Amino acid sequence: MSSGNSRVLPNTYVPVMDVRVSGAILSRLSKMSLVELLMAWPKLANTQPVPSGNHSKWTQTALNDHIMTRARGLKRNIAKTLKKAIIHLILFNYWSQGLNLLQLSQVDCQLIVDRPNSYYWVTSSVFDQQGRLVPLLLNPNTFLAEVSRRLSMFYLNYIYICRHPSLPLILLRIQVFDLSIDKAAASKNPHISSYKPYFVAFPTNSPHIIHTPGNNTITKILIQAIQQCLPQNTTNLLQIRQNENETPTRSLESMHILNGSSRFGHSLGIWAPYADG
Repeated sequence: MSSGNSRVLPNTYVPVMDVRVSGAILSRLSKMSLVELLMAWPKLANTQPVPSGNHSKWTQTALNDHIMTRARGLKRNIAKTLKKAIIHLILFNYWSQGLNLLQLSQVDCQLIVDRPNSYYWVTSSVFDQQGRLVPLLLNPNTFLAEVSRRLSMFYLNYIYICRHPSLPLILLRIQVFDLSIDKAAASKNPHISSYKPYFVAFPTNSPHIIHTPGNNTITKILIQAIQQCLPQNTTNLLQIRQNENETPTRSLESMHILNGSSRFGHSLGIWAPYADG
C-alpha cells in the first residue's frame, strides 16, 4: 500500500535486513510457493528485479522473461529442486538489493496458507452502545486508507491486504516502524526499524474480528485505530471488545469456523469482490 502521506511507506521500500534473516523468512515457505513467487514477482511493477551484476546490461523485459522461464523449469522439476537453491536465486541472483515491503508481506501471507499453525490467533467482537453485536459493512479502500492515516499519527506504517485462497477471510498485514539511530555508527545516521507484523482477519458475514494477540502499547493503538475507522454513528458508537479469558489458538480455520459465516448475511456488502461466492 502506498499513499501521499509521507509516513506511509511505499510498496517498493526495502527495509534494512541481513540476508540471513531474509533467507530464514523465505525458508518457511514450501518449495512450490517460492517458485510461484519467483514466477509472479517479475510480472508486478512493484516487485520486478533491478538489472544488476551479471544482468546489469539486460533490459527489464529480458530479465523478467529470463526469471519466469527459469521458474517454470524449476516448477517442472520441483521434486529434484533444493529449497536453498531457489532461495539463493531470489536473494543473490535476482533480488540482491533486498526484498521490499510488498514482497515481504506476500511471503508472510503465503505462510498463513503453507503453514496454517504458524501464528496464534484471538478474537474480538464489534458491539454497539446497547451491547448488541454489529456486522461490519466496510469499504475496503476507504477503510485501509483511514486506518493507515490514523496510525501515521504515531508511527511510520505499511498495510497489505489479501484474500485467503480457501477461507472466506480478508487478511490485513499491518506493520509499523520507528526511526532509530545506530549509536555504534560514527555517522549517527537514522534508519527505520520495524516492529513485528500484526495480522487481522475479517470473516465475511460476521461481526467478529480474528487477529494476532498482544497486550502492548502498539497493539492497543492498532485496535484503537481500527475501531475509530469503523463506520460510526455518533448516536450509537461502535466498540471493539476482545473476548475475555480466551486462549490463543494456532488454527485460523478453527477460529473461522467458530466466528465466521453468521446469520448477518448483509454484512458482506462491498467486501464481495474479495470473498468466495
